[in-house]
Amino acid sequence: MISKETLRERIREPKKRSRSDWSKWIGSPTAWLALVLSSTTAYFNIRKYDDVTVVFGSLPGVLANPQSPIKIFGWKRNLVFINTGNRPVAIRGILLRAWFQSPNESAPRCSEVAAKHVLRIRYELEPLVVKPGEMTESKLEKSSSIEDEAMMNFKPPDSLPEPQIDGDDAIKWSLDSPVLVAGDVFSACLRVQVIRASRGEETVDVLIGSQPLVPSWKGGALFTFRDFGAKNSQVLIKN
Repeated sequence: MISKETLRERIREPKKRSRSDWSKWIGSPTAWLALVLSSTTAYFNIRKYDDVTVVFGSLPGVLANPQSPIKIFGWKRNLVFINTGNRPVAIRGILLRAWFQSPNESAPRCSEVAAKHVLRIRYELEPLVVKPGEMTESKLEKSSSIEDEAMMNFKPPDSLPEPQIDGDDAIKWSLDSPVLVAGDVFSACLRVQVIRASRGEETVDVLIGSQPLVPSWKGGALFTFRDFGAKNSQVLIKN
């Protein structure tokens, strides 16, 4: 004959088993989550990818006086390359391109410049390597060449003077046309030669910015405003 105590124990036993089973099911999602996280981490550690951002500062400034060469200020650059990928990337060459265009034309694009004259400044640069997880600074203070692309392939005897350095951080640039007016847009781009393991050497364009010319308060000059403290940046390569 079953005692009352034994009967009570048998009645409680299924409840104990169900609590035990439930605790196992609680532990299972935690284990699966840990597995997913570890797998994701392993994937990104194994997968090779490039992700480099360049910090390039402000747009160069312009001063255009009537009957005088245009002056471009701030052509010297202080660039910072930030590599958040997991492969090293090499920077082989850098040049700056600048031009004027009418506000009625399409938005400025580095690859399709809508201008007769394009100022091209090629910087002196020792090739540099940006390692994964690091920042590399490049001070561009000297030029190996300064040219107007309109005169690179054809230079008649009565052509305009070539662009040249004027002072510490200015360049004199003469244009025959068009005559600049208030509202014309000044734009500049950086063209960077990049070498990476996945694609070899390639050229990447970065738009520094655009600004309209505004009239000065005297003398009929035109100029653009400069934000000296700007720390503008853009993704250089990512994949």
